[in-house]
Amino acid sequence: MIDVCFRDVSQHQLDQLTSLLRPPARLRFFVGAFVILGDFTMQVPDSGGPFTADVQNFVDAKGNPVIDTDTPVWASSDPTVATVVVGDPTKPQEATVTLTGKLGQAQVTATFGDPAAGGFVVTGSLEVIAGAAVSASMSFSGAGVAPIPTA
Repeated sequence: MIDVCFRDVSQHQLDQLTSLLRPPARLRFFVGAFVILGDFTMQVPDSGGPFTADVQNFVDAKGNPVIDTDTPVWASSDPTVATVVVGDPTKPQEATVTLTGKLGQAQVTATFGDPAAGGFVVTGSLEVIAGAAVSASMSFSGAGVAPIPTA
């Protein structure tokens, strides 16, 4: 898997880049105003989320657009890092991903049918990292500094 970060890319440029990849579908994560497409690894702080995962832009084996209304089976490879649930049963191709606060990695998958019988899996990987510092400790050292004895 290749991790790619795009900054200030126009929609036209993004469409050109993603048209070269031709996966069976693209998994989009909405993070505020940002939309991330494709199989990817997203690095998020432990205080981030929740995120909406949305599978769309289905194509057939020749890359032609198709409409797929199948209901996927959503899963997280590590529910101690991130959980995934369908929030609106009328939109089964969207799910909410919630971080637990634990650092680590998890893959969010949407499985359509049996992959061994023509189905497919769409995957997005999360790497949960520590958030911004909110506290610290201080120590003193140098000439004349002595530790305070403890009882």
